[in-house]
Amino acid sequence: MKFALLFVLTAIVAVSTNEVADPRSTDRANALSIGSITSSDRLLRSFVVSRAATINSRVVNVRFTAPAGRRVRAVRVRGSTQFARVRRTGGGVGFTFVNLQFVNAPRRGFRFTVQIWGR
Repeated sequence: MKFALLFVLTAIVAVSTNEVADPRSTDRANALSIGSITSSDRLLRSFVVSRAATINSRVVNVRFTAPAGRRVRAVRVRGSTQFARVRRTGGGVGFTFVNLQFVNAPRRGFRFTVQIWGR
């Protein structure tokens, strides 16, 4: 009985460790998703932000300003991260602009697809 319990606990630990090591799960942790998209929202802009590998970390700041009369309702950032970070530094949902900051890891590049939704 004790052996069976030990076996089950070992199997649970092995499965949970395998889930953390999944590279797709680390990509999701570095993506950015702010706000919600409804049927009345429109895609205001979709663009790619990329950076080649550099010896040191570099910062890329991106500012999007919505067209007149529009407000940002959602921001989606997805892509190949290679340990890069993305964060919102200003604006966002309810504003007419959004500022995003991308930072690559040393000796790594990145390629993100940014979608700005609004109404």
